[in-house]
Amino acid sequence: MINKQRLLLLLLPLLVAITWFQPGLDKPQIHPLTQLPADRINTIQIRKKSGTLIKLQRESGGWMMQSPTPGAANSQRINELLGISQTESHLSFPAEDEKLAEYGLSPPRIVLQLNELQLLFGDNDPVYQRRYVKVAGQIHLIDDGFQHHLLAKPSAFSATGE
Repeated sequence: MINKQRLLLLLLPLLVAITWFQPGLDKPQIHPLTQLPADRINTIQIRKKSGTLIKLQRESGGWMMQSPTPGAANSQRINELLGISQTESHLSFPAEDEKLAEYGLSPPRIVLQLNELQLLFGDNDPVYQRRYVKVAGQIHLIDDGFQHHLLAKPSAFSATGE
């Protein structure tokens, strides 16, 4: 007869495997905000509600600021900003023109253009504090981790910094 300790020792690896692999549970799918990979983005424009426009261009030697002050750009800041293209969209729904103002999207606070794709940034959701972003006829809710880049002064995108 097997004693209780031996039985527990035999069952322990099985319980660990069940806990680790969680059979029968589907892994949640992560839906990116866009289908545009960061390494395919060659132009960035940030237009703020105030009218400020920042234009950045990828060139063979790296990123360059085109406007407002031409020169080498801060690659680290730009690479962090490019992560927005693949950030998780927690929820999306069709954008209805008559309701855009409810989400701070009429007019948008900030317009970010990645190549030809426009992302319109509005208010935060009052419950989860996620940002409303309109992309191609859909409104998405994303974590607000990119807002500091979008609100940064133009000089923050310069390689020489602020």
